[in-house]
Order: sequence, then structure tokens, then C-alpha cells
Amino acid sequence: MNLALIGDSGFGKSHLLDHFADCYPDIADETPPRIQVVSIMVTGQSDGRALMRELLSEIGASFRPNDAYDELLRDFCIKAEVAEVGLIVLDEFHNGISERRDRTLRMITAVRDLSNRIRRPIVVAGDERVKELLRYDRQLYERFQIKELPVWTEKNAVMKFLAAFERSLGLPEESRLGTGTMADLVMELAGDHMGSIAELVREAARVAITAGAAKVTDDHLHKAHPLIRRGLPA
Repeated sequence: MNLALIGDSGFGKSHLLDHFADCYPDIADETPPRIQVVSIMVTGQSDGRALMRELLSEIGASFRPNDAYDELLRDFCIKAEVAEVGLIVLDEFHNGISERRDRTLRMITAVRDLSNRIRRPIVVAGDERVKELLRYDRQLYERFQIKELPVWTEKNAVMKFLAAFERSLGLPEESRLGTGTMADLVMELAGDHMGSIAELVREAARVAITAGAAKVTDDHLHKAHPLIRRGLPA
């Protein structure tokens, strides 16, 4: 089953996908190297051929830019099979909707062809327009499970997320981010979107590491907050 992650900007779609990819990195010591997750960003210029070129580039495969769509599709499917690709991720998928209907149809046809040929799970992510794009092909739409990311209003859910997220920070000491007090502070500073919460915690971890601290404290969260808002590095 394929998956469509739906949510506005800041809801944490890209964070979830990046975190998943980090959990399943390429395995370089195998011959040939195994690529577990292939992830690309769909742009407003993407159509079927452009999508295949991006996918081939992502797995390090050579191709001729002027190759026909069918050749690019065949090459990617063969090389993805050799590399044992396990998952294909298309982020910002809503950008596949074009003012030109023919370009939009070529994009959705490419995703359908991938689904038919490679038989690997496909994850698409973006805003509400993702559903509109998938509906261009009713059969393809029915192959996707739609998951809409909600606004987090329950502190318990945030606490569970923070406790799990803390384990990925790799700090020597426990920060206890999943406690009620820390969750309250994180929600006060970052709001109720997963993306902004994750960004704040990541930045707080960078602040802590820069300061030589062994864990994230409320002071690090406060220092990270203005850096996030200004878009400055810690």
C-alpha cells in the first residue's frame, strides 16, 4: 500500500520523511550498494521525464537528458531493482499540479507507471492539492492510503513524540523532553505543528552541543527559539 501524507507547511511532513530516511540509510558495504530509500522533491517544473531524471540522479545512475520517457522509466526500474530500493518518496508532490493539464497528466502517469512497474511502496507528501493530483487517476488514487497530519492539541501526544525524538539526538545524558514540564515549554515556544516542534528541538540540541552540554535544558530551548524565528544557525 502506498501512502499520501497531507498537511500544510510546518506540519512536519518533511521532518517525518527525513527521519524515516535517516533510520534506513544506504548500505554501502554491500555489492552493489543497497539504497533503501530514494527521496526527491517535486518542483513546479516536474513532469514525467523530469521525475524520472530526478530519480535516476538520486540513485547515482547515468542517463542522457534527451532520452525518451519510456527509456528513462525502464532504466530507473532496472537500476532500482539492482540497488534493492525499498521505498520511493516524492515530497512536495502538490507541485506536480501545473497550469498545463498535459504536464499534470504526464506527472500522474509517471507515478502510476512506477507503481505498476517497480512494485515498491511510494510515499507522496504535500498539502491538500496532493489529493486533487491523485484524483486525476482514480485507480492510482485508490492505491494510496491518505493520512492527514493533525494539529497537536493533546499534550500526551506531544510528550510521546518528544520522548521518541530525544533518542535520535544522540546526547550523552537524558534530557527528559517527554515530561509534562518540558512538553509545555516546547508547545509554548514552537506551537502545535510537528514540524516547528521538531525544528525547535533540533536547534536546541545544536545549542547544547555548541555549549558543551550533555543534554538539552529549558535554557537551550529558550536560546534556540529566536534562532528558529530568525532563520539563523545556532
